Formats: sequence, C-alpha cells, structure tokens
Amino acid sequence: YRWNGMLQQNMKDKEERIHPTQKPIALYEWTMLKFLEKGAKILDTHLGSGSSRIAADKLGFDLVGCELSEIHFNNQQKRFEIYKQQLRLGCSVPLRVAPSFTVFEERECSQANVIF
Repeated sequence: YRWNGMLQQNMKDKEERIHPTQKPIALYEWTMLKFLEKGAKILDTHLGSGSSRIAADKLGFDLVGCELSEIHFNNQQKRFEIYKQQLRLGCSVPLRVAPSFTVFEERECSQANVIF
C-alpha cells in the first residue's frame, strides 16, 4: 500500500506541530479505513499529539488513549477541543487557530494520563 499524504503539496492546510513525532490526521484516517472493520476498538498507548484520536472520532471508532507526558496529554486535549469546536461551527476546512500549547520538555511522570 502507498499513502501519498506525506508529500504535502498543499502547504496552506498543513497541520501545526505540537509534538516532536506528530503524524498527520489523514495518515491515521487512511490507515483506519484500510485496516479496521466497522465497530473496531482502538488502543493508542502513545497518544502524543492526538492525531489518532481525531481520526477515530471523525470515522466513528472508539478509542482509548494513554499518554505518559502530562504536557503532551494537555496539548492533545486542547487540539481535540478545537477540532470539536470546528465541528459545532460546521467548518469543513480547519480554522487557523493558534492555541497556546505548552512547549515540549522532558519530565518524569508517575502515572499515565488516559482518555476514554
């Protein structure tokens, strides 16, 4: 299988990066549509920027996500809230919102942050 989304021909729709290894939402959508059956449950043990969470929500899949870093967890939560606000407004094109995300820094966490 070949996914051409990483070529990013249209730079005006490029996602803002909030995580060092952030993948495009479109990559997760493509993967989920290709390999998951309707009603599948998803476990993302490294939630990161939340791209998988947004893709799962768009496609109607249930997702449980875990993120050890509180900073990354909070950043993806803000990103997901912006995505949900866009849905309520009926926006088909992502709004160019510049939320105040916390800058990434290494730190130890004793407990994972989990969303259901």
